[in-house]
Amino acid sequence: MASFPPSRSDTDTSSDSAKKEIPIRHLERVKSTRHLETVLLTEDEKERLLKIVTEEYEKGLIGSVKPEKAQIEDEEKERETQEEETKDVVCRRPTLPRGRLGSSGRAFANSCVFSPDYDCQDCSYVRKPRLQSIIQSTHFKTYKHRFRSAQVNRTLHHPALYQPKMRNEKKDLGEQKKTREKHSFVICADTQFGILMDGIPMKEPNWDTEVDLSRRAVEKINAMKPKPLFVCVCGDLVDTESSFSSATASWKKIMRKWEHEVIMDQQNRDWKKVWAQLDPSIALVCLCGNHDVGNRPTEASIDVFRESFGDEYLSFWANGTYNICINNVLFFDPTGAPKMFEEQLDWLQDRLEYATKEKAKQIFVFGHYPWFLYHEDEDDDRVLSTSSPPVGWGAPGAAFKDSYFNIPLENRKFVLSLFRKHNVKACFSGHFHQNLVSKTSWGMDMIITGPLSLVLKSNGKPKSTEPDLNGMRVVEVGDMDYTHRFVPL
Repeated sequence: MASFPPSRSDTDTSSDSAKKEIPIRHLERVKSTRHLETVLLTEDEKERLLKIVTEEYEKGLIGSVKPEKAQIEDEEKERETQEEETKDVVCRRPTLPRGRLGSSGRAFANSCVFSPDYDCQDCSYVRKPRLQSIIQSTHFKTYKHRFRSAQVNRTLHHPALYQPKMRNEKKDLGEQKKTREKHSFVICADTQFGILMDGIPMKEPNWDTEVDLSRRAVEKINAMKPKPLFVCVCGDLVDTESSFSSATASWKKIMRKWEHEVIMDQQNRDWKKVWAQLDPSIALVCLCGNHDVGNRPTEASIDVFRESFGDEYLSFWANGTYNICINNVLFFDPTGAPKMFEEQLDWLQDRLEYATKEKAKQIFVFGHYPWFLYHEDEDDDRVLSTSSPPVGWGAPGAAFKDSYFNIPLENRKFVLSLFRKHNVKACFSGHFHQNLVSKTSWGMDMIITGPLSLVLKSNGKPKSTEPDLNGMRVVEVGDMDYTHRFVPL
């Protein structure tokens, strides 16, 4: 099969091309993408290829492929429908029940507020990315002790964090046993490759700035002495999950689903290339966020994440502490994958009981969404503040409702009761794009770490000693306690 985009050498541009048969790889490419424009062919080749595809479609041989004209008509209808939905969502901003927000785009749009004079139909600042300038390589690459090779069978596989296992009918405790006086780990969040081009007019949209921020973070972590046992990136690794097509005016609105997927695939490859530079002695945990699997995750969107990064939830021991990493995007809205939600909830309950039974020194939980921002019992009526992006990103006066950034109260209560029962020490998250530390009535810390991408600022957040800047959080773990500090880049 030809690479994407295929090199010009793969195609025949000679004057007698009409006499030659079309290479099978081009036909296969059209069948897989359903778009003739992704294949570099001459006009004669395109015309003859379209005829072949149309004939096969009419015969029912390739039912998923439509003739180009019908495909374009369908896409135009779909785009008109999306525009109408976006107009209704952004302009009227209907109140929808939490956890039942529908598509990711609708949820995102419903979270936005604008200045009174904002024209929600204005797309003048939109710059559509050129795929040929973005897509570099589709070659598959594996990484030792990283991503899919590390996040397997609901645990973390890394030589620095040897997990318990049975050997000759005797249990080898590995990291379940405390062997160091203290250890550290690092929290990063919202690397979100592509978020800046989502709101800033660029002649050539790209995610170079986000790549640079991640590179600087990796270099800073590699220089730490002593080195942390692991790094956990708490979701929103990249930005372009395809269900965000109805978000506020941006290039996402004017591109088709398959184009979103191609861009996201490249973002994932670029992300792994950067974070694979992390010192081999440091384990890496990659969690999914709503921009990785959608505000309303489905089995299909979660499978896409698994293909790139491995298990979306897992647990592991580290120097006597038990660490539980979850896909809590499903707790924001479980309706797209209810079976997967129930399975994970059962697993979470089982892991907490296991950690308690095995007398873990401390239990830490990691996820993308904060369970709450300010108070464990907060709901939408109590969180009335908004968070604004820097001037120049997005539409004038754009801001996000802070209630968009927590887990709905009805989905939160049971989980927090489990955390209280099993004495969870702290939960770590991102998603809020700014630093915030809160505490439950029984003493569990809810620690939100600022992003390695776009920084937001809330008008309802209490004063903090931590600056709202790009950076990461270093956590020092002792015997029965821990400390943490935010480290700006």
